[in-house]
Amino acid sequence: MIIKQAQMIVPNTTYIHCGALGEVTYFDNQCPALTQDAQVRFIPSEGKLNIADKAYQCTAL
Repeated sequence: MIIKQAQMIVPNTTYIHCGALGEVTYFDNQCPALTQDAQVRFIPSEGKLNIADKAYQCTAL
């Protein structure tokens, strides 16, 4: 995963930044009306990444 400007890039997919609520940052292919309904949720301070129903743990390089 690479976060570049207002995009998150994962293999074969680029998500756009939809906003943040508290410590959670949201990304999606097309931002939904309600930010919290976005397909991707990322908590930078914890390295937690959720894409759809899959959970990942990220570490800084």
